Amino acid sequence: MKTENYFLALNQANSLDMSFNVFAQYGRSIGFECMAYSMLSAHKTSKSPRNVIFSNFPDNWSKRYSQQNYLYYDPIFVKAMSTNVPFCWHELKNETLSDYQQKILSEAFEFGLVDGIALGSHFFKDQVCCISVGTDKPTEFNKSQQLAQFLYFSVLLHEKVSAFIATQVNYQLTIKEQDVLLWAVEGLTDNEIADKLIISVNTVRYHWKNIFSKLGVKNKVHAVAKALLSGVIHPQKIN
Repeated sequence: MKTENYFLALNQANSLDMSFNVFAQYGRSIGFECMAYSMLSAHKTSKSPRNVIFSNFPDNWSKRYSQQNYLYYDPIFVKAMSTNVPFCWHELKNETLSDYQQKILSEAFEFGLVDGIALGSHFFKDQVCCISVGTDKPTEFNKSQQLAQFLYFSVLLHEKVSAFIATQVNYQLTIKEQDVLLWAVEGLTDNEIADKLIISVNTVRYHWKNIFSKLGVKNKVHAVAKALLSGVIHPQKIN
């Protein structure tokens, strides 16, 4: 598919899932096998964790990342919060990083994340959003062209996400419905959420049905995104 066709497909996407999938396809077309779209509070004093809205990064790396609580120190995300232009991961080699940050990058390399591009943008209230694409091989970019295209695509994706979840309503979710969303943010499956809440899987699915109805969405990705960005749930409060 030609570049202009990806622009058109993303512009015409009518759901969050479709928007993320089109962006992921675009990423693969320029040599990046995986992508992640995540958020963090823009307030430096906030202890809110990073919330991954979409990711197809390797499962083993995602689990390692979460288990080791790398999200507060990830040099890629830290840099994304401080700039509004796209940058290549390998550019971090020219910056002063802590030993711990060096460790994170080294481990990412071992898990097959060798290089990539990232961009952060302040689009939603007090949230900074980061788009990051990665590959398992060294990359060579025509910065004047590819990074400019990546910037345009990223801005368009941010605008699509904003349009889908811009409606701010006082959603009346029950405590259990909020708990289901909170554990979904942590990446748990319905079975795992059921175990955490000591309820049946059917009950979890019942809560999802009510969540979809109250938030006016059709899938879990859209539900989590809308709940996070409208302030319905606060992941730092999870038990």
